[in-house]
Order: sequence, then C-alpha cells, then structure tokens
Amino acid sequence: MVDPQALLALLQLTDANAPVGGYALSHGLEGLEQLGGLADGGALRDVLDGVLKHSLATADLVGVVHAHRAAAANDIDTLLELGTLFTAHKVAREAREASLGLGRRLLANAANLTESSLLESYRALVRLDRAQAHHCVVFGLVTHALRIAEEPAGLGFGYTVLAGAVSAALRLGVLGQSEAQVIMKDEWVPLVEAVARARTMDIADISSFAPMLEIAMMGHERAYSRLFSS
Repeated sequence: MVDPQALLALLQLTDANAPVGGYALSHGLEGLEQLGGLADGGALRDVLDGVLKHSLATADLVGVVHAHRAAAANDIDTLLELGTLFTAHKVAREAREASLGLGRRLLANAANLTESSLLESYRALVRLDRAQAHHCVVFGLVTHALRIAEEPAGLGFGYTVLAGAVSAALRLGVLGQSEAQVIMKDEWVPLVEAVARARTMDIADISSFAPMLEIAMMGHERAYSRLFSS
C-alpha cells in the first residue's frame, strides 16, 4: 500500500516549483546544443538513454540509494564518504557546482518540511564545510527523513533529472511540448530499470561514462552567452 503522506512528500520534493533551483540547469544540454549535438527530439532521446544507463544508474542513483540506507542506519560517516566521492567523481566544474548547489538548497528547504536529528547534524557539518552536500546524497537523506521508501526515492530523483533535461530542451527550442511529453513517457521504463540496477550496486562500484556531456559542460562555462548555469 502507498503511504499517502510519503507520496505527497515525494511530489512536493520533485515539484518544479520547489525552491531548489533546478530550473537554472540544462544538465549539459545547452553546451551540447552549442556543439551541434542536440539537433532534435531524437538526439535528446539518445542523450537521455545514455545518461540513464551509464551515469544515473551507476552513479547518482547509487548515491541516493546508499544515502537513504545510511540515514536508516543513522550512519553519518557513510554520508560524508559519499559526499567526498561525488566531489572527486564529478569532473566538470559546472556539474560539480550544480550538484552541490542543489544539495545545499534542498537541505535548507528540508528544514521547513521535517525534523530529524541526523538531518540537523548533517546540516551542521555542511555549515562547517566538513560535508559535501551533493544533490543525490541530500535527496536520499531527506527522503528517508520524510519516510519515503528507497525505491520511490530513487524514482523521484531520476524523474527530476529527466524532467529538468526535457524542460531545458524545450527552452532551447529543440522540441515542442507534445513531443516532450511523449519522450518523458518513453523514459519511464528505462528509469525504473536504472533504479533497479542502482539498488544492486555498492558504493565502490560507482562510476559514470558521459564524455560528450562532460566536454559540453567544460566548454559551456566559457561560452559567450548562456541561458543556463550548466
């Protein structure tokens, strides 16, 4: 049975109006479009499929899963380990700073949504610059505090990434709204598969392979004009 309160909490966390700042990110798509690698909706599908299989499923979703499990075990050391790992793992500066910015804002917003001694301890370490509050880590921690189960937490995180990328493609003029909705629907099954895979992986197995997006983000930070911060 679905817990109505947990479902509503997840919907609120993943709402585009949540004060986290995801609307300012293109997840590397603006840089890719500037390089001529995002011509239409078909190209966007290829990018999303690659991100789900070779980046989200093997990296950020694994972070959500293990942060959620660490929160359940009241294991702050694992949360700190995950933060350090993702700081080293995110090679492109824009991706790294975007992840930390989203995480910090989500952590601040969570103070208005739930009370948790572990969450408060983690927040204090972030203020002291002793914890790297990456988005996936904070999402796993906050969803546990809101009594959202591990699998829907992963699905919610993945959905925010997909929705943010599709929204960015819309604003870049790559596709129209009707096609955007079809693409989102078509990514449901790959997202479910990505979350299932992430739940079988250990922290030591975290890896990512998205070279074109990383190259695009590295070039994007030096672009003459930009709509997005990443």
